[in-house]
Amino acid sequence: MGRLRTQTSKLHRHCESCHSRRCKMAIEISVSCAIMSCRLLCGAVFHLCKEEEHMLLCPNDRVPCLNVEYGCPFIMCRSNVAKHLTVCPASVVSCSMEWNRWPIEESETPEFYENILKENNTQEPLDLSMALRDQQHLFHSLKMKTLFPELIEKVAEEPSVAVPEGAVGGVDEASASSSAEMEGGGLTQEEREELARNPTVVNLESYNIWEKMFSMELSGCKHTIKSIGQNPETSRKEIKPQANPSRLDVLREELPTKNESLDASTDIPQYNAYDMDEDKFLIATSLFACDTRPKKKLVYQHLEPMKIKTVRTFKVPTSFKAKQSRIRNPSHNKKVNSSVDTSDLGVEIDDIPKWDEVQATLLCSLERELRGHLIAESRSTDALLLDVGTQTYDFYLAPFKEETSLADITADRALKLHVHIQAESVTRRHNKSSSAFTYLCNHIFRRDEFPSHYKNVHSDIQSCISGWFEQRCPLAYLGCTFIQRRFQPSSHRATVFYDRELSTFCLRPKVSGTLYDGIKPVTVERKRARNTDALSRLPFEVLVHVAGFLDSFTLSQLALVSCLMREVCRTLLHDRGMVSLKWEKKVYSHGGWCWRARKRVWQFSNLFSTVDSWCFDKLPPISEHLKDDTCAIHGRDGVSGVPGRDGLPGTKGEKGVPALQDELNSITMQELKGETGIRGFPGEPGPKGFMGAQGPKGFLGPKGPRGSSGGIDGSGGPASKKPAFSVLRNRADYASYGQPVIFDSQLSNVDNDFNLKTGYFTCKVPGVYYFVFHASSEGHLCLRLKSNRNSVSLNFCDLNPRSLSAVVSGGAILQLFTNDKVWIEPFTKSAAGSKMPKSMSAVFNGFLIYHKP
Repeated sequence: MGRLRTQTSKLHRHCESCHSRRCKMAIEISVSCAIMSCRLLCGAVFHLCKEEEHMLLCPNDRVPCLNVEYGCPFIMCRSNVAKHLTVCPASVVSCSMEWNRWPIEESETPEFYENILKENNTQEPLDLSMALRDQQHLFHSLKMKTLFPELIEKVAEEPSVAVPEGAVGGVDEASASSSAEMEGGGLTQEEREELARNPTVVNLESYNIWEKMFSMELSGCKHTIKSIGQNPETSRKEIKPQANPSRLDVLREELPTKNESLDASTDIPQYNAYDMDEDKFLIATSLFACDTRPKKKLVYQHLEPMKIKTVRTFKVPTSFKAKQSRIRNPSHNKKVNSSVDTSDLGVEIDDIPKWDEVQATLLCSLERELRGHLIAESRSTDALLLDVGTQTYDFYLAPFKEETSLADITADRALKLHVHIQAESVTRRHNKSSSAFTYLCNHIFRRDEFPSHYKNVHSDIQSCISGWFEQRCPLAYLGCTFIQRRFQPSSHRATVFYDRELSTFCLRPKVSGTLYDGIKPVTVERKRARNTDALSRLPFEVLVHVAGFLDSFTLSQLALVSCLMREVCRTLLHDRGMVSLKWEKKVYSHGGWCWRARKRVWQFSNLFSTVDSWCFDKLPPISEHLKDDTCAIHGRDGVSGVPGRDGLPGTKGEKGVPALQDELNSITMQELKGETGIRGFPGEPGPKGFMGAQGPKGFLGPKGPRGSSGGIDGSGGPASKKPAFSVLRNRADYASYGQPVIFDSQLSNVDNDFNLKTGYFTCKVPGVYYFVFHASSEGHLCLRLKSNRNSVSLNFCDLNPRSLSAVVSGGAILQLFTNDKVWIEPFTKSAAGSKMPKSMSAVFNGFLIYHKP
């Protein structure tokens, strides 16, 4: 069924529903037209009137890229658009990788964080560089005005000479009595309009809201006047336009007409029902009931409002006297920074301790909790929210300027690390504690570059940087700063480093010093000479060819070297670079704003050469660091422990021996003292004591004499020989079962240890040998490798019942002694039969692995 033809359809009646490539319909005006092939040779055949529609689908039609609005300049065939999107320079991806860092909450900085900043490393550790970069970005993002608005320096506003025009226009007039009239509350309509016109009105806190409101009303009035002027039939009454549209005219109430006014009749007097007694009220009611005129509206012109007295039987709580908007939505309440009188505490202001700006700012920026513990909580009392647990801070540098950040405060201070050096990779899809700071990669790459960036940077390096990619001393928590980088690219020699200015990881290739041999610096006489190096003197085409082998990161840095290199890199922007739109915020006079693209920016990404695999660098294990006494912490006496508690009271002892009754003085003791006896024999040796402390490391001994040159064992004897052989067999005679295979040629035979006539290898140098053979023939083939040492026999067999070519291989490692023999010989199995194949080709190899007497 054909599509519904419309008046604007350009297709003929027959062509609209015809899809045949071999249509033979006669050409007729308004019915059908001729058949044609696509002019772009895509193979399509259609009626002539469908050519315009076919160009919307033709695969050979040249069309711009789908990202042409985002800066892509390429024009290609429609069939290549899908393939181009994978390498489109305007198809960029922003990396959304996130990681978290905890702040250092200890009052005293750990020894490790102090030592790591003092260490002079040849190459800065990756985890330290990344932590310092994250801390710098964090300090720039923390504004003191946001966290401590009460400590911001207040700047006195200077009175402006030129008073701007109000929201709705008008002449500037002084209104000295405006505040008094506002307090009285009796403002007329003209006075309110005058207040709206005058921008210098005092006691109007929300003047911007008034200005916006009247600006919108003015716009609505202008739009209404314009619409009425275009459609005069929609208005029954003729409305005269304003003489001066920039001024707000006074709206005058319309006087009632004679037909519409209830006061036009003088038959019925006007009464006030509240001023009548009962008799007059009944007469007036009867007169109004007899009135047969149609009543259109009720006029309250002469009625006075009734006085209503409110009687409350209970006392309203104080908390319910707040505005209704404060109870419904507490976030709309305007917060006021107020101080609390603390004179009753008896503490002078100078005696109050000062806070550290960094520690207090990091604490306050963590919102509600620190390490999972609540800092302040919100409570509800009588439907009002109260914040309990607030803290007043006082700093040495207060008050702060308007745009002061934490980075401005710490700019003149010594470098100090305030965040942990270990990072946690927790994405936004996981539950994250609010007491950790979150960082975002936010680098942009081409769509074909993003997989390589994520694999090498985030998966290989960043996620494994602590303990795997870089390994620190196990005693790092005590202050040791030893670190070693364990991995490097397997394809080339390069070093990974972190660029803090670009916030990205990079590869620095290791260039051999031999490449610099013969290079001499070029000296020029001119002071401002350019492109004097040997590279810049190459032809422009050669430089473009060389730059094509560089990665995106290197191209971005090469473009900053000179104007010539910038032009060289510019030629590669369309193939290797990416384009993005630079947006700017457009603010209109009425207060609205929008974003618009200002220009297109071409640039290279920060992607380094793709590393498919990593390999271990030639570094000693971390245990060597602890053994060589290079660790500053290992072997050092620990900190004294805390004294223990007093023990429990002991049990009561037994009764002692009675003392002597006679009093012994020094004279009596001298008289009782006997003569000196004979010296006794030496006692038995006591038990072995504990091992003493390890003594200091001794001095390096003298260098020993040079040894004699020798063979494998260093003796210089016959072991310096290394036997090896490789022999071939291409003979057509039969090989006997149980006899060594005879070979007819040799490729190598060191010292003639292998005898071609007998087929035996005789060992002259004892040691460990490796033997291997390969044989092929038609039919069954069974060979064994034998040695007279311990009756070694290794069998290898290939049973081939179809008489096709069979191949047998075997090998072994044997330990031989002097005069031991090794050979190969055929053997038979019950399934193989007793017939030996006539033609058999074989190769037999053997060599000494190492000498062992």
